[in-house]
Amino acid sequence: MSYNGFRDYYICKNNKKLAVNRTIKRKSKTDYVSEKTVYTCEDCSNCEYKSKCIKGHNCKTPLEERTKNIETLKLLNMLRRENLERIVSEENHSFREVFVGKTDKNINPKTIWMIIHKRWNIENSCFYQLKSYCNMEH
Repeated sequence: MSYNGFRDYYICKNNKKLAVNRTIKRKSKTDYVSEKTVYTCEDCSNCEYKSKCIKGHNCKTPLEERTKNIETLKLLNMLRRENLERIVSEENHSFREVFVGKTDKNINPKTIWMIIHKRWNIENSCFYQLKSYCNMEH
């Protein structure tokens, strides 16, 4: 599946357009608001890839009547792309050495990403524990 960022739509394997259908906003327990964009295919009838493309075959709606839907988090995808570019780019190879410490080993960018993620989770959980201990509100 390919994405056209300028016009904001996907193209499926059968060259059909998946356009924006709706946007869903959800609020979590921690008051974080996430915004999902739902893309729906214009026409999935008589598609030869339909059985492989649409998952969840234990649905009440028959496969012939169903259309392809994709839910994406645009902000999350944008941040993921930026972080991946920072880790993989040639100019930020020194970041690996500074962050992990100078070693003779070649460090995998995925390992660095996991370390960053774990540190953020620890800091984040400590903040929420402190907040609940002190009965602080937003």
